[in-house]
Formats: sequence, structure tokens, C-alpha cells
Amino acid sequence: MTDTRLNIELRTSPHLKQTVTVEQIMRNVVYALLPVCAFAIYAFGISVLALLMVTTLTCIASESLFCRLAGKPDTVDDWSITITGLLLALTLPPGFPLWMAAVAAVVAVGLGKALFGGLGSNVMNPALVGRAFVQAAFPVAITTWTPAFMEGRFTEFIPSTLTLPFMQPPDLGDWLAQSRLDGCMKGRVRVVGMNSVKRPAMKAGVQVVMATGKAACTKARPTSAGLKGFMPRPPKSSLPSPVAATPPTATIQSGSPGGSVNP
Repeated sequence: MTDTRLNIELRTSPHLKQTVTVEQIMRNVVYALLPVCAFAIYAFGISVLALLMVTTLTCIASESLFCRLAGKPDTVDDWSITITGLLLALTLPPGFPLWMAAVAAVVAVGLGKALFGGLGSNVMNPALVGRAFVQAAFPVAITTWTPAFMEGRFTEFIPSTLTLPFMQPPDLGDWLAQSRLDGCMKGRVRVVGMNSVKRPAMKAGVQVVMATGKAACTKARPTSAGLKGFMPRPPKSSLPSPVAATPPTATIQSGSPGGSVNP
């Protein structure tokens, strides 16, 4: 006698599946992040390139280390840890010290991913865990930002990028002031007066310096405290010259009693 009962099998969604692996999905995310990384390098220069390389390589090394310590297969090939490294670098300031970025990467993998069991088991984004840690540990460095599209960004690092481990990053105020001043003196600017009349180049601070092209110079004048914004000054020739008040003269005419005074 055959069993005619119906068997119902319950399954959770999704019910329609494609033959797409986790590795393929993660690799596509990495491809999607590449244009963002390229623009960040174009805007901030080689400091961001170094930051991306340090965070990504540190995340990959940390992932491999934690997998060995846990006795699990290495999961570096699934590209998920590469995403963590790229996202972490994109959330940090361009001049963030590289050793601090390496600390953030280790914390991101250790506390944000490996502690919960790896990919798919973590309850928080690993990259943001690493950023939150350095936000609390290094509040000054992570809130120090530099302008984009500065002159020389492809030939020199931001001074704070190469800070030695456990050393305080240098103050960027003087470096920014000098960089802007040097950019204004490289021939990519024009000096104009109050009525947009071209005048010969004069000392910085005498007239308004207006940038052309990609020069990042704005209305600024060097002072002891750096560059400060100021209002345009009119040419000296247009300033009214002060007129000294002439005191009244007194003359005494002879021939009248006591004389008379004519103002």
C-alpha cells in the first residue's frame, strides 16, 4: 500500500536563486568603489593613495592572521576584506597618519568582524567600527582636514601622513598658509584692483589676488598667524588725501585806535 499523504516543504526566501557566488558579488562591489578611490586620489594626491594601500593591505593581513588563530580557512579570497579596507580609507581624512590608519584597520577586522565569527555573522560594519575606534583614540587627527586640489599634491605628502608611530602629528596651519602663498606666486593668478583693472604684480596683501584656472588662491594676505581673509583695498591713488586745516591769520592795521583784527 502506497503512502498518498502530501509532503509540504517550507523554505525561506529567496525562492529564486541565481548562480552568483559571494566572491562575485564582493568583487563587483570592489569594482564599484574604484572610481570613487580614483577621484579621491585625484583630489587629494598621493597621501590618499598611501592611505588606501595601508588600510587595504593591513586589513588583508589581519584577516589572514585572525583566520589562522581561529583555526578557520583563510577568507581573503572572498574580497570582503578588500571592501573593508577601501571603505575605511574613504572615511578618514586625507592627511590621516598612516600608523593610525593601520591601527584602525586591525581594530576593524578584529573587533568588527573576527570577534563575531567572520563574514555574515558581524552585527556592525567593520570599517565603521575601525573609524569609531580612532575617532575616540585620536580625535584631533581625525578631525583635521585639508583642502582638495592643492598644488603639489602629486609630488609631496601632507606632512601629517608620514608621522612616526606614537608621535603627535604636526600642526598643518603653517603648511597650509605656505602652500596657498606659494600657489599664488606660481604665475597662475592675476592681480586686479577695485574696478577689475589689471595692474602689475605687487606684494601679497597690497591688492586683491584672484585665482584663475585650478589655482586655489583666494582673497588672502599673509600675517603672523597665517592667511586671513580680507576685503579688497582701493588703490592708493583713489584715497582722499588729508587736508590740513589752515589756522586763520590775524593782521593789525595801523591808524585806528587799538588796531583792528581782520580774519
